[in-house]
Amino acid sequence: MKISQSSRRGRVYVRSARNRGRRGAAIIGVLFVLLIISMLLIGVGTLAVGHQNLCITDAQYAEAIDIAEAGVNYEIRSLSIGNNAHIAGSLGTGSLGTSPYAGSFSIICTQTDGTAIADPANPPNLIFIKSTGTVDSVSRVVRIRAKKGAGNYDYGVFSKKTGVINGNQTIVGSVGTAGTVTINGANGITDKVIGLHGGAATATINPAGSYSTQVRPTLTWPTVSAVADGMFPGGGLTWLAANNDNALATAFVNNGILNGSIYNNKAVSNSIVNKAISGNGTGTITLVGKAGGANYYLNGLTLNGTWAINFVNTAGPINIWCATSGSPTSFTINGGQASVTMTSDPTKAVRVYAADHANLTLNGSGTGRYGVYAINNSNDGGNVTLNGANNLYGSVIANGYTFNGTNSINYTAGYFSAGPSNWSFDGVWDEINPR
Repeated sequence: MKISQSSRRGRVYVRSARNRGRRGAAIIGVLFVLLIISMLLIGVGTLAVGHQNLCITDAQYAEAIDIAEAGVNYEIRSLSIGNNAHIAGSLGTGSLGTSPYAGSFSIICTQTDGTAIADPANPPNLIFIKSTGTVDSVSRVVRIRAKKGAGNYDYGVFSKKTGVINGNQTIVGSVGTAGTVTINGANGITDKVIGLHGGAATATINPAGSYSTQVRPTLTWPTVSAVADGMFPGGGLTWLAANNDNALATAFVNNGILNGSIYNNKAVSNSIVNKAISGNGTGTITLVGKAGGANYYLNGLTLNGTWAINFVNTAGPINIWCATSGSPTSFTINGGQASVTMTSDPTKAVRVYAADHANLTLNGSGTGRYGVYAINNSNDGGNVTLNGANNLYGSVIANGYTFNGTNSINYTAGYFSAGPSNWSFDGVWDEINPR
């Protein structure tokens, strides 16, 4: 049987159509496979990019805390070379590192209760340093507690304006001045070099050649008011006038007058009346310390006869703030023995401060264990006079002083120091709001 030419062409057409269908299905399959592979590649790429971004973010997160801690170190060094503490409105800033891990830090210092530092040039001995480290958009914040060490200059005796050392005084320690100092007679000052701070400081030494002098950098001592503002940011001395520990003071009157009342072998509580103590005859005033510090605020202190002051500081430190209403006032202290010495426990020190228009007179022949600080802005205050044969284990830092009699001042470290102080980490480290 013969097949026609047209039939053969039809069969060829059907086979061609089938082949084209198979080729189309194959192309669709290939395209589908390519789509799946593309989607997998996109997924892998997205995963790789996401993982890379996460790695960068994690690395930036780790770098941010390193930069924050670098900021802390920056501030500790800045404080240690004498710069002001950085506070709100005057942040400490810096930058370091290379891209993509380049970052910056910002620093703010506060008191340990979180309040602002009133005098950034003279911050408290314990502060918080908070440092924020930022890398790109990643930030971490650390906070540490820092403590102030001793200053470069530790003086047993220092005068801001004038100092006069007469007679047979014994000063175990150093003498310095930012004004003038006059040394008369055969005095026993163990440090034979008198420190002259500032170009205008001078020393007059009789007999000549007994001591040498050395010109040293200018020192800036904070005033008593500034010290009080730093310790009590709620209002400094004004706040202390209404918030003090005067009620803790007691007295025993052997035979005499206390605050206008006559007593004989009598224990008297609340021995500070109207922020003042006045005693004649024989007796003892006792001021006690407490945890965190007891602060006594006085407008007057006059002890005549054989009255003495006793410091019972076993429970904590004692600060006596001598302030006036504006007119020059002399505060007289006899004795001043402390139950706990500065050398045995520096956290329980006894300090006496003389604010504007206040002057101090130390009489008698007892032993005192306290530091005297009388730097203030008044022309008629800040003067310390030693009469008799006092044995003071501490230091005298004042606008001016005059030593008469045969006193002995034995410098004891830790009361007051000036010049750049070494700051250091004090054992408290926190990260604020970690992830």
